[in-house]
Amino acid sequence: MKKLIAIFVLMGCFMAAFADKTRFYEGGKVIDTMYVDSVDGLKARDYPSLKSNRLCGLTHRLPVKIVAIGEETTIDGITAPWVEILLPRYEWKGDYPEYGWVFGGYLSKEQPDFTKPPKTAKELQDYLSSIDAWDEYENKENHYYIFSFRKDGSFWHGKDGSGIGEGGTWKAISKDTVRFHTSFVMEYEEDSSWELTFVFEKDGSFHYDTRDGANYCYPARRANEWTYYASNCMGNLMDWYIWYYEVYLKELKDWQVREKARHIRELIQSGVSAEGTGYEWRYHDYWNPIMAEHQKQADAMK
Repeated sequence: MKKLIAIFVLMGCFMAAFADKTRFYEGGKVIDTMYVDSVDGLKARDYPSLKSNRLCGLTHRLPVKIVAIGEETTIDGITAPWVEILLPRYEWKGDYPEYGWVFGGYLSKEQPDFTKPPKTAKELQDYLSSIDAWDEYENKENHYYIFSFRKDGSFWHGKDGSGIGEGGTWKAISKDTVRFHTSFVMEYEEDSSWELTFVFEKDGSFHYDTRDGANYCYPARRANEWTYYASNCMGNLMDWYIWYYEVYLKELKDWQVREKARHIRELIQSGVSAEGTGYEWRYHDYWNPIMAEHQKQADAMK
């Protein structure tokens, strides 16, 4: 009887480990994107081992491009494989893609819920700039503006698709307050500073008080937009380029076509998904051979 129980226990452990590894695959292929699921962040390393060098830290809820699945291990009581990812674009030392390894036990297929508001100015800075654009609603009803907090310290606040708005620089000065310096309003120069204090909701959205009530900001979701990997790539600029070309330049001149093509190549190289867009085949033509080669190397480590 004891032997039978032991066999069932071993089978249960085996099935649990196997089931955990299968969650990194879909339709027999490695899932393209997963999300960091650790409020304390996740370390990316140069080799699939806790003894290897730390390359960078990845923030909670950050989307990452999966490149290869490595050997299983148990860390913090969790059994999962090491997973090779494309490092965020801003962590590259040059213009070429760089890769690292993370423990798969802290990755999830769906983006985790927002679990806690920022506790420091740095956390607020990182969180606001982790989203390419925020849709702003007046009193939760009327779509009002787009708020974009870029990683290079610039911001845009204006009507969606109209070119009407203001821009300049921004900086988080506390866990919930941002100071703005407006340098232009539409095409006119401006020189003014102002502050907003944000109140965060459980879903990760935030609102701030206005004279007429409160304006609520939610992550912008558009079916035809590119999904951002690598923490919005180059400081939130790439999404703006594609959006600009699609919205404003209906009939592209030759130089504009070349510029758009260049930005698309950079987006693809940075791991930005083209799922559901006309660029999807280019994305897979670029990444499939790279992922296949990396998977061979990962299998050889096992």
